[in-house]
Amino acid sequence: MFLQPCLFCSRAAEGCVCEGCARELDAAASLISSAVPFADVAFTVFEYGQKKVRRAVFQLKRRADARLADTLARFLARETKDYTLGALCVTYVPRRLSQKWRQGTDQAREIARAFAKHAGLPCVRLLVRRGVSRRQHDLEKEARAANVHGKFRAKGPLCGTVVLIDDIITTGATASEASRVLRAAGAERVVVLAVSRGGEV
Repeated sequence: MFLQPCLFCSRAAEGCVCEGCARELDAAASLISSAVPFADVAFTVFEYGQKKVRRAVFQLKRRADARLADTLARFLARETKDYTLGALCVTYVPRRLSQKWRQGTDQAREIARAFAKHAGLPCVRLLVRRGVSRRQHDLEKEARAANVHGKFRAKGPLCGTVVLIDDIITTGATASEASRVLRAAGAERVVVLAVSRGGEV
C-alpha cells in the first residue's frame, strides 16, 4: 500500500488524511449558524479553534492544493446538503487582487469548485472584485463593512438560489456585501457557506 503524508499532520497515511486526523475532523464538524446580513442563511462547519482546519485554510491561501480543498469541501457539503437542494449554482467570494497576484491562488474558488462537485452543481464565477481594499484582518469590526462596500460587481442578471462559498467567516462583512450584490442582481435566495468561523478581533 502506497503511503503519503497526511494533509493535516504530515504523518504517513494510506489516503490524503490519516485515520487520527479523519476521526478528529469528523468529530469537530458540525453545522454552525452565522449572522450574515443579506444572506438567507449562513453556516460554517468548523470553529476557528480547530487548529488543523485553520492551518489548512491558510495553507490554501498560499498555494492551490486540489486534495486539500476537496477534503475541506467534502465536510462542508456533507453538513449543509439540506440547504443546497434546488440551488442554481455555486459561486465564491473572490480574493483581493493584490493577494491573488502575489500568491497565485484563490482559496475560496478552490473550495467552491470542489464543493460544487460534491453537491452536484455547476461552479460559476458570478462576482468580480474591483478597486482597492485593505486586508479585513487589519481592521476593527466596525470598519470592515465600509472597507468592502462597493468592492463587488455581479456578472449578469441572476435568478434562483445561489450558494456563496468563502473560506472563513469572521464578522460576516465580506460575505454580507457579496450577498447584497447577488441579491441586487436578481438572486432570489443566497446561501452562504464557509469552512470555518473565525475569531472576532
